[in-house]
Amino acid sequence: MIPSNITAAERICRPGASHWSRSSHTESTEKKCLILGDSISIGYQDYVTEMLEGDCIVHHAPWSGDGGSLDTRYILQCLPLLLSSSVYEPVHYDAIIFNAGLHDVDCCNYSSEYVPLKDYAKNLKKIKNTLLKTGATVAFATSTPIPYNRTRNKRVLQYNKAAKSYQRKCDGIVKKCDIFMDDQPNVHFKEWGYLFLAREVTHEFNRLLKHEKTRKQRDSKQENAPPGSLYCIKNAHGQKQDIHGLTGCPGNTTCCLNEYSNSFIGCCMLKDAMDCGDSWHCCPKGTVCDPSCTGKGCVCRKAPWESHASRTTFSLLMKSLNVFWNKIASEFP
Repeated sequence: MIPSNITAAERICRPGASHWSRSSHTESTEKKCLILGDSISIGYQDYVTEMLEGDCIVHHAPWSGDGGSLDTRYILQCLPLLLSSSVYEPVHYDAIIFNAGLHDVDCCNYSSEYVPLKDYAKNLKKIKNTLLKTGATVAFATSTPIPYNRTRNKRVLQYNKAAKSYQRKCDGIVKKCDIFMDDQPNVHFKEWGYLFLAREVTHEFNRLLKHEKTRKQRDSKQENAPPGSLYCIKNAHGQKQDIHGLTGCPGNTTCCLNEYSNSFIGCCMLKDAMDCGDSWHCCPKGTVCDPSCTGKGCVCRKAPWESHASRTTFSLLMKSLNVFWNKIASEFP
């Protein structure tokens, strides 16, 4: 039983795709393709970009490394950002291919990412419906194998089966590619494995673009972020900050450090939240982060005081403790 003064921490959302609209006058008029997914999709994105050159501009959401968009629960939480640019400007995609599943089955021993099969299916349906409402043509890419763990690989098969039944209004790419896997144990691929996946994804994008829904001709002017949005600025040590290095967050949210974001900043979808300093979590106003917070889990404890100055001081202390804790943990696994 969890004590009443303890709550689960929120995960920090990574920014949407980076759009270089101010450096390219064609960016807003050319077709745009979005890959929304985990680290597997990050691995094949560059190949897809090359293969589709001249047909559409390929973007990846989130604009980050590591696990990308993680699990379906995380995607739903962060979808407003993932479908916007990294500075939270509206983006109109012509075709979207998304994937989720490896983190939902807890591929990497992050228990907070695990999503039960029933919830996974419901989450996929919600994601699909949201993507279709954007006017884009949409496809879903099934999850790749976990050959080194029989239990989790069995889960992948079950989740893929459920995904296919829920994606009736968007097409599915079935990916069978065990022979291309990297040295085990690993969920990732050798370069030629990513090349194989890229060919499959590129083929699907070409098909989606042929069936692109009719849409009024877009204005060439890039739309701005909604009023009240935040521009989160990482300390640039006195250097002039380029807008492309910023992260935009919705109003009533909180800018937080996130080392996995390519801007090193993410958005906590809570107002006046506390940054837990672990690049993953934040806690709501009125609570403080537990010193043991890591990427694998975090809880928030009821704050014994409440003032802006005390929260700022405590947040800085929390980050220092977190660095110290992780250093000790790495030396004594």
